[in-house]
Amino acid sequence: MAKLKTAFVCTDCGTEHGQWQGQCAACKAWNT
Repeated sequence: MAKLKTAFVCTDCGTEHGQWQGQCAACKAWNT
């Protein structure tokens, strides 16, 4: 069985991050 992977997705630009960062690295938006 495959292990589930959690992804955090920026609601402004849709960039996926492996962990919560607070600020999107792509669009610099906060708490999205």
